[in-house]
Amino acid sequence: MTQLEISTKIGCKNMCSYCPQKKILASYKSKEYIMSFNTFKKCINKVPNKIKIVFAGMAEPFLNKDCMKMIIYAHKQGFPIEIFTTGVGMTVKDVKELEKIPVKYFDFHLPDDSGSTQIKVDSALLKAIKAISESKIKNIHYQVFGKLHPEVKKVLNFDVEDLSRLLQNRAGNIEEGFGFKTKRIKGKIICLSAEKRFDNSVLLPNGDVFLCCMDYGLEHRLGNLLESSYESLFQTDYFKKLQKALDDDSKDLLCRYCSYARRTDSLKYKIRKNLDKLGVTNKVYGLTKYKPIKKAYIYIKDKIK
Repeated sequence: MTQLEISTKIGCKNMCSYCPQKKILASYKSKEYIMSFNTFKKCINKVPNKIKIVFAGMAEPFLNKDCMKMIIYAHKQGFPIEIFTTGVGMTVKDVKELEKIPVKYFDFHLPDDSGSTQIKVDSALLKAIKAISESKIKNIHYQVFGKLHPEVKKVLNFDVEDLSRLLQNRAGNIEEGFGFKTKRIKGKIICLSAEKRFDNSVLLPNGDVFLCCMDYGLEHRLGNLLESSYESLFQTDYFKKLQKALDDDSKDLLCRYCSYARRTDSLKYKIRKNLDKLGVTNKVYGLTKYKPIKKAYIYIKDKIK
């Protein structure tokens, strides 16, 4: 589904070691560091309500005091809603409000025991975690990169899977020394999330819209939603150049360093592209994610042209 991510502010106090906060703080030149509710309304009113609104972006969304107000407004306008949060800045009252909203996906990022998240585990956060775990919020997905913080584990009374294997270099934007190896992908490429549509854009506090949530260096600005219509963002000559750059290896593009990019002639992309056509079940698709790709390929190789 086409989506618009909302960065309710620029600059996140969590400063997780695998999030390029220094990059975006150095790249963002506007004075509007916190999105006002008025800016949010003006922008969101231009967006068709079939588009999914994702509260995530490039900082913890609830560090903006109006975040819950924005979520309620978007819900009342009929938008599908997803939320990605660490719980920092969230109150028990916010949790009660969220119970009234049919959130499509609620991703709850929890503190680890090694301090990689740098999330302050205080009484306010523990109250929020407890409230969320006991709430009626639907579609909650808990995640932690490392082992769960001991104080958080006491509140939850259950463990959460270590998803460190899913950490990535954020399209080459993670600072040197973190251990990631950035490789430039050659040839014709495609985005696994947005293909050539580039419709997973992100809205910043000043109304600027950028290519996606990997663009921490703010390299690919599509336009400003305060100044133009939503549809026009994807009709400019610059946008069309970005699309063409996927096929042109001589053009440098953020996507060429991203873990969501695939060569169009790669085995992984061919399998993904043919899943629906072949009627392959999610269970079989799981083989492409959790087991060697060859096992999935053996299953459908005769059906891929």
